[in-house]
Amino acid sequence: MATTRRKPKVYPLDLVKDPADKSAIVLKTWLTDDLLDMPTPHWDEPGLLEEGKIVIHYVGSGPAVVDEQILQLVDRPSFQPGDCCRRTSGDIESGVVLSVQAKGKLYHVTSGVAVPGWRTVDDIDTSGKAHVGCYIVYNDWIGEVIEVVDEVLVETSSGQLVSFSELRSPFVAGDIGQDILPSDLKQRIFTRIPDPNEPDTVLNVQHVVYAISWLALNQTLSPAELQSRTAPQRYWYGDDLNKLTYLKNPFTPMTAGELVVLKDAENAPTSTHTDSSDPTFSFTVRRCVVSETQSVVTVLWQNGTQEVLPSTGLAPYPVDDHDCWPGDYVVWKGEGQERPVVVQKVNPAERTAMVLFTDTNSTELVSLLELDPHGSTDPELFGTPDEYGVGQGDIVFIHTEGQTNGHVPPHVPRLGVLEPWAMEAPLYDEHASNLGWRKEMCTIGSSLVTPRKITPPALMKDSKESNGSLNWLGHVTNLLLDGSVEVTHPNGTKATYPLVRLTKLYDTMEQLEDLFDHDHDHDHDEDDDEDDEDDDQWIHDATPSFESDSDSDTDMEGTEGASPIPPPAEPKVNQEDISMDTSDDSLVDRRGDQVDKDSLWKRFEILSSTPRDHAFYSSSPAQPSKSFLGRLQREYKILMSSLPDTILVRAFEDRTDLLRSLIMGPDNTPYEDAPFVIDWQLDSNFPNSPPIAHFHSWTNGNGRVNPNLYEEGKVCLSILGTWQGDRTESWRANRSSLLQAFVSIQGLVLVKEPWYCEPGFEKMRGTDDATMNSRLYSEKAYVLTRAFVRHALETPPGGFEFELRWMYFDCGRLKKVVTQARSHIISSQAHGEQDPLAAIPRLTTGGIILLERTLSKLEALQEAHAST
Repeated sequence: MATTRRKPKVYPLDLVKDPADKSAIVLKTWLTDDLLDMPTPHWDEPGLLEEGKIVIHYVGSGPAVVDEQILQLVDRPSFQPGDCCRRTSGDIESGVVLSVQAKGKLYHVTSGVAVPGWRTVDDIDTSGKAHVGCYIVYNDWIGEVIEVVDEVLVETSSGQLVSFSELRSPFVAGDIGQDILPSDLKQRIFTRIPDPNEPDTVLNVQHVVYAISWLALNQTLSPAELQSRTAPQRYWYGDDLNKLTYLKNPFTPMTAGELVVLKDAENAPTSTHTDSSDPTFSFTVRRCVVSETQSVVTVLWQNGTQEVLPSTGLAPYPVDDHDCWPGDYVVWKGEGQERPVVVQKVNPAERTAMVLFTDTNSTELVSLLELDPHGSTDPELFGTPDEYGVGQGDIVFIHTEGQTNGHVPPHVPRLGVLEPWAMEAPLYDEHASNLGWRKEMCTIGSSLVTPRKITPPALMKDSKESNGSLNWLGHVTNLLLDGSVEVTHPNGTKATYPLVRLTKLYDTMEQLEDLFDHDHDHDHDEDDDEDDEDDDQWIHDATPSFESDSDSDTDMEGTEGASPIPPPAEPKVNQEDISMDTSDDSLVDRRGDQVDKDSLWKRFEILSSTPRDHAFYSSSPAQPSKSFLGRLQREYKILMSSLPDTILVRAFEDRTDLLRSLIMGPDNTPYEDAPFVIDWQLDSNFPNSPPIAHFHSWTNGNGRVNPNLYEEGKVCLSILGTWQGDRTESWRANRSSLLQAFVSIQGLVLVKEPWYCEPGFEKMRGTDDATMNSRLYSEKAYVLTRAFVRHALETPPGGFEFELRWMYFDCGRLKKVVTQARSHIISSQAHGEQDPLAAIPRLTTGGIILLERTLSKLEALQEAHAST
């Protein structure tokens, strides 16, 4: 029986107070994996945080591990427009953040003098102060700050003021330490080296050099202008900074620990520091630290209502594949057709949505399982990156009236090209000094910064003062129910545009993430072993293996008839035989005829030719070596003798490098009675490299049926090398077998609670969130895989045509599928008591809508077969 675990009280980035009234920021909880930009690697190891323990970082101090129960939640400042939330963890209804209003308490960074009352973002001076990740506009270009060189002003323990330049300095005003000044600088400017035991104080840090990657051009320009414009310079400093415009984010939050400068300089606390050896050299510190925040959030709930709540009354929410909210422009997929729709409101408990079909301007209640809210961001699939609709906070380009983005709604293209230099990883010489373009930046910074002077600040222009000249772009601030979009321009004005006139900015972070996913093919490198041991659920391969005296299979070419490979044990998987009784060599089909089971249900067979629907049919065949063919014969022998009744495998005479498997979903899982067809390719390096798998997903584009089985065909399994698990579970030529891969998929992927197959999810078992998410995922898996039966009968995969018809029609398996589904619908609609041990949960209305469509087709197939 599942153990109920405590609800999480805090989340990363929360502002909390301990019993001593000291403020701290949450870095990591017992349910999260990553520390947030803090150098505390010994706490980032898996398994070190017990349930209820969290890592916090005290404002103005350092990190600590504490019990979350002793903490008071002060604020949840991490919410941004477009983020998803719920009232509490485990709630079924979610909302999307529309806006955030925050206020904070401040104190002076060096003197510690408190600023009276609460201050808002409107009280803060943000003029011309762009940082890494901020957007810059110049001459119809929008760019992003990639790197900066800082001037750091330090007051030494002897009272002298010293400046030095540093690439993206880790220091901030108010930092105190003994190793702030570089050692070479001390030797150059001091006749007597300061006492190393006395601390120095950082008075100011300002950016003096910017490296900007220019992403895209104003889309209202003519095609000729777009072609002729070249990107501006890379490095910006000195008076040139006055030519740039800092594109302010209208949703900029206020966070604890942040350094700010108040607009009201006369009434703000300050401290003046004069050089002990030069009375004419002084600096006034105006910066204050945000010590505490309070924020209120405007939320749009799925039912269409809006509400303003304190941030502490909401919980963060990871988006589900089918989540959507009013105003979202998405695609309805059903019965082989796709239609654009705008969501009007959602009933998450029943997984239904009222949508506006924009092609007919009519509204209709549909299943959430039929909606695709996301589209694809894979450039390989669509040529140019695009996705469905836009979201709160997105930066968008606006096309001239009468022009469009060239896409049919809800597709919205993304525009932006990251300059190649911006993708270069940092390089260092033997002295740990920067190389490449970062060295160029440091050289410029060194030429600007003089140790005994302060560089006069150069400010960028404020986008709020643009007077409409920048109205070719803006931030999305509202999604309307007719599909149009409200955009707030840089000068603060708002306008509404149809989706076809908008293009999304494809920013640096998105491009780097997509590049990483493409390069790694969604695989994880060896460092991903950082996930705790519960992640081993993401698939620990067990069952039969090869054994030999060498890792190379060459030595396994033994004599005829004598195999060094021991017969594998039967996998421990709940299985239902093809008939009521298969213990005998014969059985009775529905026609009453005595038939030989093995002649009708051939677990392993070599066919003369490869079916044309095989995923690797068009690939170039591998040239089989003697070792390859010898190993293949032994694999065949094992498959002929050891395959369970619920797995069929086909090999092909014309392509010895290809196979096809049919794996039946095990009993008491959402996959029960559903067929899973996976094609296999053995490359020329087999058996020294694992087989390559392709899963045939028949979901009509409505999402995955398992975290390990991708819609595009990828199978995530450590034995296949598509998931980096324990080294002992990876493919090894002398220990691994094709049978092992087949039964691992059936027994370890097609499980009762597939949601927990996601890495990191197993440790959440027993929490309200996990229980709810697992139930919803199992419903989706059950409903979508009923359509697998339909597809297998309407378009049977080559090599299994007879077996599928015989099993589903002649042996009554189709009748069982339909009867059980009807029974689930009836019990769900009656809202009867839910069996806690049942693999298939109570069906929602949305699940029933989609299931009914599938059942009507299956019943029609039944009737058609009966009539013949």
